[in-house]
Order: sequence, then C-alpha cells, then structure tokens
Amino acid sequence: VTWSNTGDNAVKLATIRPRDRQSKFYNSSWLSTNRVASFISATVAPGEVGHFPFTITAGGPAGKYREYFGLVAEGITWLDPFYFYVEINIQPAIYRASLVQQNEGPTLAPGEEATLWVELRNDGNVPWLPLGDTAVKLGTVQPLDRASSFYAPSWVSTNRAATVDKIVNPGEVGRFTFSIKAPDKITKYTEYFRPVAEGVTWMPDIGIKWEITVNEELVIKNPIRVGLSSTESSMVISSDNGMVLRRGTDKSL
Repeated sequence: VTWSNTGDNAVKLATIRPRDRQSKFYNSSWLSTNRVASFISATVAPGEVGHFPFTITAGGPAGKYREYFGLVAEGITWLDPFYFYVEINIQPAIYRASLVQQNEGPTLAPGEEATLWVELRNDGNVPWLPLGDTAVKLGTVQPLDRASSFYAPSWVSTNRAATVDKIVNPGEVGRFTFSIKAPDKITKYTEYFRPVAEGVTWMPDIGIKWEITVNEELVIKNPIRVGLSSTESSMVISSDNGMVLRRGTDKSL
C-alpha cells in the first residue's frame, strides 16, 4: 500500500513502548505529544524510502535515555513489529561566559543618559535565550540583585539592565546593550554586573564593570543665593550677564 502523509490514514512517526505515550523529548514542532512527524514527500510507494525529520528537546534530569519510535497508519494499524530507538545523553547544563569587549564608562551630568554595551562569549553547553523563563540577562551585583542608581526606563527591571540580543549557541558571542541615567549625586561610581540565566543560575563573575563619573554640567563662579517667598503672581528674574536657576545646591533646572 502506498503511504500518504495527509488525510485520515496518514502514516506518521509515533511514540511506542508503550504506544502513544507522551515523550519527555517532545518539541513544539511535533504533530502532538505522541505523534512526532510525517515524512517529507507526499507519498511513499512500496519499495521506496520515506524520510521523517524531527527535532527533540532535552527535558528531564541529566542521564542516558532510549526513546522508542514506530510507525502508525492513522485509523488503520500500527506497522508492527517495526520500531527503532534513539540513544540520548543529557549532560548537566553549564552556563559560563567570557568577556570579549565593552565600551568605556562615560562622564555624565546629573540626569544625563548614555548607552553601555558589552559582548560576551558563551563558554557553556547551553544556548542563551533572549526570551522566556530562562532568558539570559545582565544583572546587578556587589551586592547581588541591588537596585542600580543608574536605572533607566528601558531596563528589564531595577536589577536587570538588559537581555542578550539573540539566541547565542555555545562558542558564539552575544551583546547586551542598555541605557543608563546618571543620578543627581556628583561623584565617581563603579557599576558591577554579571550574566544570569533567569530562574536557573548566576554565571561566574568575570569582572564586568563600568567606571562612571557624574560631574556638574557647568561650573558656577561667584554664585549668588536668592531667597524667594511664596507668591501667586508672576515673578520676573533677569540678569545682564545670563543666569542659571538651581534648586538650592541641587543640579540645574
């Protein structure tokens, strides 16, 4: 009988031992949790060869497994006694990174914004994902998970500056890019970060940091302090030589 890959009696690759079990290696590309794939060509005549490509996802603890598969003509019969198995070795997940390059730390005025970026190589055995529950992000450290003084609205959260820009397979390089907003306090800062696989583990500390200087945006010579009383009327303040309005000793308005 000629096999067809469509219709009520399509021939499909399915899970066995036992039949129709839900596989722990299920991948979203499968037809269902117990139907792995159809063959590529439209039909396979007697004596011809059908090819069934399929993807598996390692789900479960580390160890060695055998996954058994067979063929079924839907609604008719299983093609017994045929079966085959795939030997699968799940290794413990290793998340590790090395620093490739990063930009220099900027000098900013209070409230000014700048962009920072760092490129990291995936030295582990697990792909880094930009989305999902285990997405790889750049998190604040020293101390761990602190709320950063340089938090900007574009951050994932106050302690997660950015997510990796793409899927980064082992050996590949990913980039983390994010904005910072300088706080009001005038001083020199060191901002520390580490990559983290969310919900899985922090990666080893590889010394990711930026030296950031927050300076006044201008230097005032001979400042004049002016006290203002409350009023509901308009008030005009002028100077022949120009002026800067300030909130006391705070940054300029």
